[in-house]
Amino acid sequence: MVNGDIYEVTFHSHLVDQRGIIRRYYMAGGVTGTGPTESAIGIRFDTAIPTPLKACMVVTAGYRGVKIAKVFPTPRQRAFTNVTSAGPGTVAGDALPTQVRGLITLRTALAGPGARGRVYVPFPGDADNGPSGAPIAGYVTRLIALANALDDTQAAIGVAGNQADLIPIIWHLPKNTPNLPGNREARIVTESLARSKWATQRRSGAYGRLNVDELV
Repeated sequence: MVNGDIYEVTFHSHLVDQRGIIRRYYMAGGVTGTGPTESAIGIRFDTAIPTPLKACMVVTAGYRGVKIAKVFPTPRQRAFTNVTSAGPGTVAGDALPTQVRGLITLRTALAGPGARGRVYVPFPGDADNGPSGAPIAGYVTRLIALANALDDTQAAIGVAGNQADLIPIIWHLPKNTPNLPGNREARIVTESLARSKWATQRRSGAYGRLNVDELV
């Protein structure tokens, strides 16, 4: 690992025959020695994210694990998987329709849509849906906790002498640019906002194709 390496980190969840994936990108900084192992990176993210993620999911859904892969410089490396914290969501009751998502907005120091990102949080419960059809305050509070975890720099991963920080970024392809990893721009995330409205991902709806995730 060297400074500037970019890692794709995906958090996998499921509800019956639908999957939910949160995909984020992180840039290596402050690298000492050879940097942390993939195992150490997996342990860190599987420790930091599952608890606030499960708090936003219905009990009939489950967090399955995290996958980490270095994606830049190319070629893309084989992904490492950690499933230590796999387990169910913590919201009792029935699920909302599978296409319904909580929404987090990620911002950088720059303006424009290319400098922003979105996180669609899967499988909320009906208990978190208010009478007006919007998330209740308690859900938004839990969504804020997840947003804060996702926009945190994961500092000093690894053991002394072989460590690195993983800094959250928007890995953006500029307009009218060939879709090549080397053309992408890494913009550091500076702020996250938990939205008080539901979003949707239609491909996870009941009429969409089955997309059970094997986490491999």
